[in-house]
Amino acid sequence: MYFLLFWVLLHCWFNMWGELMKFEDCMFYEDWWNSLEFGTYYRKWNTVVHEWLFHYVYTDLQRFSFNTFTKNFCQIATFLISAFIHEIIVTYALGFFYPILFLMFTGPGILLIRNTHNMKNKDLNIFFWFMMFIGLGILLFLYLQEY
Repeated sequence: MYFLLFWVLLHCWFNMWGELMKFEDCMFYEDWWNSLEFGTYYRKWNTVVHEWLFHYVYTDLQRFSFNTFTKNFCQIATFLISAFIHEIIVTYALGFFYPILFLMFTGPGILLIRNTHNMKNKDLNIFFWFMMFIGLGILLFLYLQEY
């Protein structure tokens, strides 16, 4: 289901609109399936959202604070803003507010973005996929239960 949703949304849907609008650079994602850590996954999963957040939130936080905010603070603030926007989209799409996605973004999402550097590459990819399936299962179970 995860791969099917990815393929339908980020490949077929975006490429269809890219072709219709004659958008020449149709790189909507990179090789996120080879990610060794969640930070890489978040950057590669949806490059459209990542580029927008990077240029209009992360760099603007640094620029308008005259570099008084640290890079870590700007990264976490960008992550929280992204989680909030994703939660708004899910709330309107489902018709009810149930902030499990926000909690998973801000809890394990922030913790795992930095704490996976001590394993071997093979172990990191296995850990990444294990956590992806666990996280997706939790999200689907809790949202379906609430629905």
